[in-house]
Amino acid sequence: MTETGKHSWVCAAGICISFLLSALPLKAVDDGAGAMERGMTAFLGTGTPEEKQTALGSMAVEPGNREYLVGQWKNSADNRRRLHALIVLCDILRADEMADLLAETCRNGRADCLEKYIMTAALLDKVDMLQPGARKRPRPDTEKDVSEKDWAGFRAGMLATAQLLGGDDDWRIRRMSAELLGRLNCTGVTAMHRKLLEDEAWCVRVRAIEVLGALPRGENITILEKILARNDKARITDGLAAIRAMADLEYLPGLLAGLDHTGSELEVESIRGFAKQSVLTPECEEALRTRMEKTADERVRLKIKKLLEDRRQSNVEKDKL
Repeated sequence: MTETGKHSWVCAAGICISFLLSALPLKAVDDGAGAMERGMTAFLGTGTPEEKQTALGSMAVEPGNREYLVGQWKNSADNRRRLHALIVLCDILRADEMADLLAETCRNGRADCLEKYIMTAALLDKVDMLQPGARKRPRPDTEKDVSEKDWAGFRAGMLATAQLLGGDDDWRIRRMSAELLGRLNCTGVTAMHRKLLEDEAWCVRVRAIEVLGALPRGENITILEKILARNDKARITDGLAAIRAMADLEYLPGLLAGLDHTGSELEVESIRGFAKQSVLTPECEEALRTRMEKTADERVRLKIKKLLEDRRQSNVEKDKL
């Protein structure tokens, strides 16, 4: 082999070894902040997405990494480092720990809107995993203790966090508060929920109204009827959300009330609500036929016609069975 050939072979071998080493997963060793620094550097580096994911995993597996990550998030002057430390922290904390950290953050006001949004999104995901019958199950190493707790006690802590989020200056965080209330299977309308229903930001009000449709029937029905009865054109989105919530509750009198708002989007939304119902009473079918015959709006007439035809076809197929 010539000298040039040997040199080429050595270079090729060096490249292969470098490639294999880069493909190996980064494993944090118990040498304090050194391993964490290497993981953080790799995560913030210019590597491939796969390498970044491996680095993130290496930081999440070690039990002593929480203190390091909290320190980086709270004290680092590098915004990218702070955010990535927070992302990893959200991954390794249990749901109750995440709620406690978020509540502390809301009280001391040290986090910005983006950081609170990241934390709340992570908390929502963890709460979803703890729901009975959830499709995604929590990782045993992060949620085992919480999943064994009494749900009512767990929910009480989450409600306290939702209340803090609901008092935030940023509408996006207040909307997340309404979202959290909707995930907790509350049995009634809380004081914070009432406050969000009257929020100055329409998107916060709409989400809070829609959440009423996820509660057991009770006081929420009365609230939804009042919102619809306002017929406030400046707050048309509130009325539309109220109809959607009543459709979710299968509250047919509310949909009939929406149908009376002729010539508006409320009428159309009510027709959509009727289409979602598993059963329509004779009274509802008669009201829909009457509206179809009397309306001058072709769009409304066609929507009702299709709804009734689909319902009739469905009944025919059931009778065959």
